[in-house]
Amino acid sequence: MAQIVIRHSLRDLVGAEQHFMAGLKFFDDPGRRGGPGAVSETAFVYGGLNAWMLGWADVARQRMMQMTEAVDERNSYNTACSVLFAAKFHLTIREYEQAQVLAAHALELMEKHQFAIMASAARRILGVAVAQELAGAVGDALESIEQALRVDSDGRSHRPETLRIRGELRLKQRQTELAEADFREAVALAQKTGAKAWELRATMSLAGMITKHGRREEARAMLAEIYGWFTEGFDTADLKDAKALLEELNA
Repeated sequence: MAQIVIRHSLRDLVGAEQHFMAGLKFFDDPGRRGGPGAVSETAFVYGGLNAWMLGWADVARQRMMQMTEAVDERNSYNTACSVLFAAKFHLTIREYEQAQVLAAHALELMEKHQFAIMASAARRILGVAVAQELAGAVGDALESIEQALRVDSDGRSHRPETLRIRGELRLKQRQTELAEADFREAVALAQKTGAKAWELRATMSLAGMITKHGRREEARAMLAEIYGWFTEGFDTADLKDAKALLEELNA
């Protein structure tokens, strides 16, 4: 489990997947479920997030179902953690309403049982989920992103998405060259680690931007290539948006 979490966090997605498969017989063993520290639940949620980043949305959802099945409801800590993990997963894949509901439930459980540290994590996820629909100050948001990138200087698994978000913020400030550089760096970094989900998002941002600057065919070609890689997950928000944009570019 530790290998999965660490390798996933440090962008070794392939290594995390290998360790998940190696440990699956233990994580999915009914006799080992519900143990201290929510080991099985943690392994399944990181295995799910890892699969999603690799572009396997259906596999990711299956692993989240296995996480739910692994919970021993007599263990209040593991139960609360499983709800929090589910909220994190839905937040990552842009299912904000579900993330909000689950985070609120997780916070309720954490406060009921006085799990203070985990309660703070639930509040953070809840806050992010609510904030997705709100428009904030671009300058302040950009400053926060810069801080995140400085902290993340060694390049963790979410760095491509962080770069993409900075690009979107720079685009709002009409810094088009800097925005394009961020999008391209995000794409390259995602390609380097095999993070197809992040690659798709960054490619959509890049394609949308260059289309507005008269480079429609370039945008269509790059988006068609990454979209054509996927074989599952077409009900997710990212792939729906990618399909809509691709149809617009093909029109």
